[in-house]
Amino acid sequence: MKIDQRVERNGKKWVSLGLAWGSMTLLALPLMAADPEPGAAVTEATKQEAPKAEAPKPEVLYREGLEAIKINDLVASVGLFRGAAVAGHVPSMVKLADALDRSGENQEAMQWYEKAARLDSPEGALGLGQMLISGGYGNDRIKEGVTWIRKAADQRFGAAMVILSGVIASDRFVAQPDPKEGLKLLNDAAEMGYLPAMKELIKVYSHGTLGQKVDPVQVRMLEGKIQKALKDAGGKP
Repeated sequence: MKIDQRVERNGKKWVSLGLAWGSMTLLALPLMAADPEPGAAVTEATKQEAPKAEAPKPEVLYREGLEAIKINDLVASVGLFRGAAVAGHVPSMVKLADALDRSGENQEAMQWYEKAARLDSPEGALGLGQMLISGGYGNDRIKEGVTWIRKAADQRFGAAMVILSGVIASDRFVAQPDPKEGLKLLNDAAEMGYLPAMKELIKVYSHGTLGQKVDPVQVRMLEGKIQKALKDAGGKP
């Protein structure tokens, strides 16, 4: 009888312990469910901390655009230059305008030339001016074009100085041609070491244009300067 009572007491004790353990397990389940898996926490933290990929810098896009031009990939160059131009890279604006002009997209080309010109780019001013004087935009726009080319020349941009020398010497573009100023522009550009200006002066003294007489001595002197400049630069005469 005593044995049975002891067994009964022990049985009740084990039942109590079992119920208590079950209660503890049930209480812990919500806490366990609320804790995220270690891997999930790391993944979420990585998502929050992972830096965003930076867009290519305008200078990088510009260089890649120049490489695309070298292999005559006009489509790629337009995309690359556009990406840099939109970011405010002025040289890319000019190159984009050049590419668009070659593609026949004249209106957009003019817009990009003008944006660059208004940011004091002599290349942009020259490109805009050349488009405006090319015809099809009216006489008023021709005058505006001459003004833009002059602005580029005033910045001592050799290409603009050479083009302006021909523009202001022609009654096609100005009411009162000024060959004397045209000659001065060529001489100034040549003094800067701009080879195309020297070549234009050779034409002047070979054919007697811009109010000058044919002068073989000047021609030989200019040819000598060109050869020396090319030699100094490591180019072929």
